[in-house]
Amino acid sequence: MMIHKFKLTLFTMMLAGTLSLQAYAGINASNEDGDYDGRYTIVLEDNKTKECSEPLEATLEGNFLTVKHPDGDITYKISDLYDRRTELEGSIYNNKTKSYMTVHMDDHSHIFHKDKQVKESSKKTKKSSKKKRKPSVSVPSSPADSHTEGQL
Repeated sequence: MMIHKFKLTLFTMMLAGTLSLQAYAGINASNEDGDYDGRYTIVLEDNKTKECSEPLEATLEGNFLTVKHPDGDITYKISDLYDRRTELEGSIYNNKTKSYMTVHMDDHSHIFHKDKQVKESSKKTKKSSKKKRKPSVSVPSSPADSHTEGQL
């Protein structure tokens, strides 16, 4: 009986670990309904070389991502989209380099960013709520400075 409880406990722990790993890895998202449409700050990562681009502005509409490069706009089709809680992650094929790339999309409204924004706004209100001090009145530094010309 004791061995059976141990096996059941071990199986439960393994199942919980597997489910939490999937939650950490993200959930497969579909943008067919346009739930994720909008403007994003993105970073492109080449899957072969692991090189990352500078942050770029982009617009997601359905399965198409329009990236605003300094040279001009380029539209990519996203084949896979995952919601990682802190960002969206997608796979695209770059025809120019003939390689797959991972795109990391951040709209600054995910769970961790909201916490950060709340903390920053509370810091700003604390700073603005402090009372300003009145300017101090100058006091003469020595008794000789307190005499005026006509007095002895």
